Amino acid sequence: MDYYWHLSVEDAFDVSREPNAFTAGQLSDDIAHAMQDGHERVPEAAWHDLAHLIGVLRALEWRARS
Repeated sequence: MDYYWHLSVEDAFDVSREPNAFTAGQLSDDIAHAMQDGHERVPEAAWHDLAHLIGVLRALEWRARS
């Protein structure tokens, strides 16, 4: 369960067309990033932290449904 499909936010919120590109995310990388100390968390880069959190939340959803 470590890898999952990730849809870019641009494709996720443009419902006028079907997405044509997916990437893979890695849950262990998402968790490691969330637990990492020492990197500055600045508002301008909050999207990057949130992108990792999305992977963790989706994994929790998947586990709750199975």
